[in-house]
Amino acid sequence: MSAAGIFPVKGIVKISLSRMNDRLIYVPLAATQQLFGAEERHTALLITPQYLMQTDKLVLELRAKFDPKWFKVLSWKQMMPSLLQSLKLDRASGMLIIYMLYLVVGFGILGTALTMILERQREFGILLSVGMRRGQLALITFVETVFISLIGVAAGLIGGLPILMYMHHHPIHFGKEMESMFEAYGMEAVMPFALDI
Repeated sequence: MSAAGIFPVKGIVKISLSRMNDRLIYVPLAATQQLFGAEERHTALLITPQYLMQTDKLVLELRAKFDPKWFKVLSWKQMMPSLLQSLKLDRASGMLIIYMLYLVVGFGILGTALTMILERQREFGILLSVGMRRGQLALITFVETVFISLIGVAAGLIGGLPILMYMHHHPIHFGKEMESMFEAYGMEAVMPFALDI
């Protein structure tokens, strides 16, 4: 059925994607049903659980309640498998980069610890000659290394957290020349920063 309707404009919503800004309207459900001749009918219902981890459980519960002949209950993973694959690939590549960074940082810490130990060979020799056991000396060196690492972590948090907070509230906006490329993928031309631990 073809439909045409006149609706009063109650407000304007600005969406960052200009293509969606031009094509998207919000209409009350009852008015939309009346416009398309589908009173008391729904083509789709989107349900967002309070906690995303409950999605699969919610799908199973809804499938048990509704007749599969008339209703199809799908999770977002079933509706958008390509998006799920993209997310898995992105997560895997991110983990690879993180592991490489851990490897580089680990070798940096190892080099620092070895340098610290080699520079103090005379001191360790004197401590061993006055009666300190090798196990005690190893424990003291280990504790010193742990304290140096904790001081480094604390300094990184103190120095990095304000920058991260600022970047979270003021994300990086790409220029106008990049906007069309981002919009082709349905994304906003912005690089947001997350505060998630």
